[in-house]
Amino acid sequence: MRRRALALLAVLCATACPPPAKGELELNKSALDFGTVEVNAGPFRLPLVMTNLGGTTLRFKTLQLQTDSDELSLEANFTDLEPMERRVAVVLFRPTREGGVSGELHLDPQDGQPERVVSITGFAGVLSATVRPETGGVACALDFGTVTSGTRVTRRLTVDSTGTVPVTILKGESTLAEAGFAFDGPFGIPIAAGQSAEFTVSLDPLKAGALTSQLSLITNSAMTPRLTVAACADARVALLCATPAEVDLGALASGMSRTAMLHAENCGNLPLTVTGISLAQPTTGAFTLSMTPSLPRMLMPTEQLEVAIDFTSANDLAARTHVRFGSSSLVTPEVFVSVGANLPPPCSLRLSPSTLSLYTLTPRGTVRVTNTGSTECAIQRVEIVPATAPFTLERVIIPPIRLAGRQSLELPVAFTPATMRTETARLELEVDFVRTMTLKGSTSAPPGCRLQAGSPVVNFGIVTPMAGAMTSVALTNLGSGQCNISRVGATDPALSASVNSTNLSPGESVTLSVTLTPNGSRVTGFVQITSNDSFEPLLELPVMAGRFICDPNCMCTDDEVLAHWRFAENYSGSGIATAPENGAISHSCEASPCMGTDVLVEVARGQLECAPPPPECSGNMDLDWNGMAWRCVECEVVVQYGGLFDSERVCAPKPNVSCGGGSTPTFDEPTRQWKCAPTCNNGLYDRQYLDGQLVCVPC
Repeated sequence: MRRRALALLAVLCATACPPPAKGELELNKSALDFGTVEVNAGPFRLPLVMTNLGGTTLRFKTLQLQTDSDELSLEANFTDLEPMERRVAVVLFRPTREGGVSGELHLDPQDGQPERVVSITGFAGVLSATVRPETGGVACALDFGTVTSGTRVTRRLTVDSTGTVPVTILKGESTLAEAGFAFDGPFGIPIAAGQSAEFTVSLDPLKAGALTSQLSLITNSAMTPRLTVAACADARVALLCATPAEVDLGALASGMSRTAMLHAENCGNLPLTVTGISLAQPTTGAFTLSMTPSLPRMLMPTEQLEVAIDFTSANDLAARTHVRFGSSSLVTPEVFVSVGANLPPPCSLRLSPSTLSLYTLTPRGTVRVTNTGSTECAIQRVEIVPATAPFTLERVIIPPIRLAGRQSLELPVAFTPATMRTETARLELEVDFVRTMTLKGSTSAPPGCRLQAGSPVVNFGIVTPMAGAMTSVALTNLGSGQCNISRVGATDPALSASVNSTNLSPGESVTLSVTLTPNGSRVTGFVQITSNDSFEPLLELPVMAGRFICDPNCMCTDDEVLAHWRFAENYSGSGIATAPENGAISHSCEASPCMGTDVLVEVARGQLECAPPPPECSGNMDLDWNGMAWRCVECEVVVQYGGLFDSERVCAPKPNVSCGGGSTPTFDEPTRQWKCAPTCNNGLYDRQYLDGQLVCVPC
């Protein structure tokens, strides 16, 4: 009803609130300031959005940039603005030397008003830094010495800001990511020119033996993006390994038995103790352990112990268990070996993230489930345990859910706290095994600054070639401390971004505005937000902008997927048309953050989300998306409804009802049925004719 009411309001306003008779220019900004930028790192772009709010065409007598600097230029490929049309002019700053620049953008649209003048300012400086200790060709400038697992050894790195403008260290990285290096320090906080800041690198090793790694501090400088130091350590770690990692005993008829040998080895360089060997629950089928050594048992490096697992088949049903090896290792306290018999082709589920943390300010999150195997997974159960936990699934789950190889699905989870304490639960997915992930919820905010975007992507939807577009994303400070945004930018020169405030108190939100100025090629890349968020100082949002509509058989490149658009591009009112010439879904190729074989589906106007690939529909059946899943439906006609709001297209059969006087066949999209409704005279329906018959289409 809300959608219908909005559509009625739009229709009433369109008739009762006509635009001014004369052209009327509106600018989104009265001044453009580039702030402080880096020399030779441009071009930097600032958009000026112009809208004609009037009813006649505006023709610019003057649209030019006046400046003494050869580093400023203007991109504006238009001279007219039609009624209600929006255009984007872009000022570019290509700094090649230090110092400030200024200019004025003069606009005279001949609307009877004085000439508009937009001031332009900016400053360019050298942004550079060095790190100590300097590598200088030394194979190991940062020597951690001998480090034993469970004891953390720390070393210091000093960053000197050697330019003329502040430098910001965004994060730390190691080329040996699984070794156990960790970084700490004033990430996301600008270091003033001539000043220094200290960062720490700690090592609690997860791998045994000689470790060598390149440690890098990532900066916000385009000219000096990475400060690198060579590091080394002699790691002492007790590690337990089990081989083979997975055992398939094959097909066994009823009454047959089979045995497999498993080995546990100390694959580290310190002694460890094997504390337990058992069958992990749940177990299906008759598995038993034999040849089990007496425990606890100490293993020296490279030493092994052997265990036999026996299985006797009572039927030809699939059976599976996991053998658990427990140890004194701090890194591998538990190691599991999967053992099965009479198994179907393998599937493998991965849940991400490993832990989903939700807070009162962000009570919703998404779990991505991916079949990383090559054959189908049939998920028999999806459940939050315990059932009394304040977490709920916001998607209707009707098992079995079938995930083809490399396919993924998303499960939205909501947190509704009932107490003030931190809550935990498990999300369980059962195939012929159980996969679990931890859910955490808290009413208290995370410490410090924690910046989160309201959308995981910046989505422009379908953009007409060479026409500008704007969109926005909310940024919210979920933390308990102040958030300071030090930089907003984009990796594609066709994009520019800004925020309406750079300081956010706890719980406060700001608007990230992103402008797209297409230059004839597909827009890719990221919008980047740098802040003092110690958890994620560089927040990157991928940009999605589709420009070309193609038929369902269009060929996308390897880094693109087919996107399915459900909403009309432009306002064309409610209507009805024959299919398949006017299909309910249009398509484009999009750069995708989806995993596996997932495709993009428009779930709300201009908003694409990842979903499993659609099925093949035959005959007069056509694709439809009901908000959660694909379906093949009759598509003899296409119904488009919604007016100015949510002008969605859906497939429908031809009317199959005969209505008496005072009522008309009316298509009801939720039930997908033609019903008899009062004649279209109440403002909620449009009159349409189909094969000479009057029908009603909901707004």
